[in-house]
Amino acid sequence: MKKEVSSQMLINDIELSKSIKLARLVGPVLIIMTMSEMVNANIWSTNTVVNIYENGFLLFTGGVAIAIYHNVWKFNWQVSLTIVGWCAMLLGAVRMFFPLKQLTWAHQVEPIFFFALVTMVAGIYIMFRGYRTRL
Repeated sequence: MKKEVSSQMLINDIELSKSIKLARLVGPVLIIMTMSEMVNANIWSTNTVVNIYENGFLLFTGGVAIAIYHNVWKFNWQVSLTIVGWCAMLLGAVRMFFPLKQLTWAHQVEPIFFFALVTMVAGIYIMFRGYRTRL
């Protein structure tokens, strides 16, 4: 006897598969990016406005890609990927529109370490969920 599969179940499976693959990419990237920024925290104070703008452009582009590919607003671990995408878009836009302000903020080490720690915890959580769940 064949088990009937509803279209909603197929959609949920496809959505979960996309989330797992994206988590396996985004998690390690967030961890390595954060660790390198914490080790090299001094580079932000010697940065230029052009570099901050370019960084913002890359963050914004990556955030838009995540928001388009993975705009899941369910109350489970998958929403963490969506939130990362929207946060990247927001931070990228701020860096693109206010690069001079970002340059002055770069001299404040404590907030940089706080946000780096939050980002690293998010990366660890996302990576854990991505590799723990089977395709």
